[in-house]
Amino acid sequence: MIELILDPFKYDFMIRSLITAFASGAMLSILGPFAINRNMGFMADAMAHATLPIIAVGVFLGFSIIKNTNVGEDTAIGIIFSSFFALGFVLISLLNVTINLEDLLFGQILAVSTSDVYIVVSLLTIVFLIVIVYFKQLLFYSFDPIGAEVKGLNTTFLNYLFLILFQVFLFFPF
Repeated sequence: MIELILDPFKYDFMIRSLITAFASGAMLSILGPFAINRNMGFMADAMAHATLPIIAVGVFLGFSIIKNTNVGEDTAIGIIFSSFFALGFVLISLLNVTINLEDLLFGQILAVSTSDVYIVVSLLTIVFLIVIVYFKQLLFYSFDPIGAEVKGLNTTFLNYLFLILFQVFLFFPF
């Protein structure tokens, strides 16, 4: 019976996949509570379907659907998610791109290389160290952003730090 459980781990690709899954899961468990406290539970899904260059251009141009409206963060994230997801399908159909959408959306954890494992474990270490250094500030900002700003914390820096860490978690392990 135990042989059936251990047999798959005779293959290197299974061990690499397991290490990558554990490291990615650890990053999620470190960053997830901060996202939930900030009402950004839908953020991982939205950012996974949007692309970094489009977000960067939007921030550079000063685009924000949260700052000047009564739209909540989760609502804004939902709008971004569905818009970019739909835009991706439109572009794929217009440009006649032949790709496997399941591989694009979900990745192939069994196909990770040794260098991918090193990258993911390194990113886990970096995320862990940054969260340790800024833990109190991130925690305060997550629970009370106005109080953190009144206290004198650089809330813009903390916001961008969290978003960058979240981006690292979402895009690089996969």
